[in-house]
Amino acid sequence: MDIKRSYYEDIELFRSKTTLFWSLLFLIFLIFLPWIVAQTHVLGLSVYLLNLIIIHAIVAIGLNILVGYTGQISLGHAGFFAIGAFTTVMFVGHWASR
Repeated sequence: MDIKRSYYEDIELFRSKTTLFWSLLFLIFLIFLPWIVAQTHVLGLSVYLLNLIIIHAIVAIGLNILVGYTGQISLGHAGFFAIGAFTTVMFVGHWASR
């Protein structure tokens, strides 16, 4: 276990400049990704499939942070994911019937 000497070491987000560089590069890539996909359909991915991948990644990362770092078991993630999916289907069904 690594003992921290100060509070600022504990909250340090990027431990090295290499991590900061690759994180910024990845963030820039994510910002321009919708335009890249819309123009070239990289690897056959559509914007719809890309959105599904990102939504599921957000859910998985959130659950990993909660269960992995804190050790808490969460049924709320699945519940909120299901409520959001159900609400989306209801809205789309309502708007499609008009």
